[in-house]
Amino acid sequence: MERTPDGYRVPDRELAKDGSGYSPSVKAMFSWAGARRVIHGASPDGPETGSPAAFGLPRGTPGRTWR
Repeated sequence: MERTPDGYRVPDRELAKDGSGYSPSVKAMFSWAGARRVIHGASPDGPETGSPAAFGLPRGTPGRTWR
């Protein structure tokens, strides 16, 4: 995560590893709360609310989809 004048931005993205590496790689990428949400299934929240929470950011932090 990088802070920008408009909020926060994700400078890069990576995929979780397959198999036995899945859980450790997800835990390395996200906050504790975010990793728990990913590992235990899809969140009912949309990207506008789920993404900030996954990275441990405050509720209402603006976000945009990857382009």
